[in-house]
Amino acid sequence: MIDRNEMEQLIRSAENELMDIPKVPLYVLVKDWINQNILGRLVAPQDIISWPKGCLAVGLLAQGEADAVLDYYGIWQKKKAPLYLVDDMLMGQAFLLLGDAAQKRQKESGESFPKRLWNDYRYDQAMHQMMAFLYAHDKDEKGSLPYRPLHKNYRIFADGIGMICPFACGYGVKYRDKEAVKLAVRQIVNFFQYGMDEVTGLPYHVYKYRGEESSEKLGLLGWGRSVGWIAYGLAASLEMLERDKETFREAYDTIYTYLEKLLQAAGEYVRQDGLFASSLMEKDAPVDTSASAMILYAYRYYGEIPKGERENPDQQAFRMQAQQICDRGMLSLETYCKDGKVLQAQSECLDIGVYGTNYDSYPWSLGMAMRVLHFDR
Repeated sequence: MIDRNEMEQLIRSAENELMDIPKVPLYVLVKDWINQNILGRLVAPQDIISWPKGCLAVGLLAQGEADAVLDYYGIWQKKKAPLYLVDDMLMGQAFLLLGDAAQKRQKESGESFPKRLWNDYRYDQAMHQMMAFLYAHDKDEKGSLPYRPLHKNYRIFADGIGMICPFACGYGVKYRDKEAVKLAVRQIVNFFQYGMDEVTGLPYHVYKYRGEESSEKLGLLGWGRSVGWIAYGLAASLEMLERDKETFREAYDTIYTYLEKLLQAAGEYVRQDGLFASSLMEKDAPVDTSASAMILYAYRYYGEIPKGERENPDQQAFRMQAQQICDRGMLSLETYCKDGKVLQAQSECLDIGVYGTNYDSYPWSLGMAMRVLHFDR
């Protein structure tokens, strides 16, 4: 269990990184306006709720730290709640968890979040807006959401499972929208059908649907963070569905089966220290704490399912193995937590097959480590 002081440093660092929104210089704003409105070029927007910020937010909320996320929600609202990419849906999951935190605070202490930022009607509208974004999003022939629809290449990234599915499942449960859960399950089923390697059971980073009998598989097989995104997406989706398992039993069982398959496959490549490399299948690949944290989160979820929920002896045995992997991995992950940072995380992927070569502390290691690590308050 991580030291209390170290976790407090991680929390403060995450809050500072979350609230750090660089100001765009005036000359850049002018250049972007000319490119977009006169030259007709695509201009990347400043997306303040993109996936690195989402990692920080879900990590903070896992540690019971809601105030900074609430402040960030307020900033997003003041900017008229823009949505650009499926990346934004990880923050959507955080905002759903923020709603839980608000209700819990109200119930336990009678204290509510500041009214200037928290309004139930506006909050519900924001969640509906996010789900409407997914419903209207471009889709391939099988109903999967391409990572960058403007490119019109209909490439489906593993990243999308972790970003889209927990929000869609959480939304479906909260607002009794079965179609939202179906959308999430469709992403998962399609990726396991078209984006996985049949021999190893590991995912490719990207696939493109080419018909019922084939798909084009792209990027590295067993890239650590693609395994992490899928593992995180499955476990976080199941946690959301647990809130109303009776209504969504079929979806829960489907996702559970895929989680079990993925963790069994990943377990063949776990290191002696319980962590995972940036490329699971390469023996000499360095440890990636961001991928490890996401995968360990899924192992922890699987290992902590109440006894008796699954009676198959093989599943019970694997659950014990999952707990051992998680316990060993979390102890090792703690050794990379220093001075409010989670070191040894692979830098950002720049394109399919163009993976980061630097290892340092990044929002995706800081946030996801906080998502999985425990400490004694």
